[in-house]
Amino acid sequence: MILVTGGCCQGKRQFVKKSFGLIDADFAQGDSCEFDDAFSKPALDHLERLVARVVLADRDPTALIENGLERNGDIILVCDETGCGIVPADRQDRAIREAAGRIACLAASR
Repeated sequence: MILVTGGCCQGKRQFVKKSFGLIDADFAQGDSCEFDDAFSKPALDHLERLVARVVLADRDPTALIENGLERNGDIILVCDETGCGIVPADRQDRAIREAAGRIACLAASR
């Protein structure tokens, strides 16, 4: 597994496409893919959005990610950095941000 992370709109996806010879069809989209399909392609774009959707669905993002990594240990995860900036005032937004950060740490540790 490879984790590519950084600020929003800083060329992470283009870097992955160029560096690994991927095309758009090789990416699952974290903001729209089915949860069970998130790890079915060579790369997953917007891991942080997938985590947000999982949290909003009242599911455990850690379990989903660990299961996905077991099925596709060679996946490239692309994730916007979510820890910088103003802490959200909304409790749910803070929970999503924290979950995304913890999942990114989990992925980085692997």
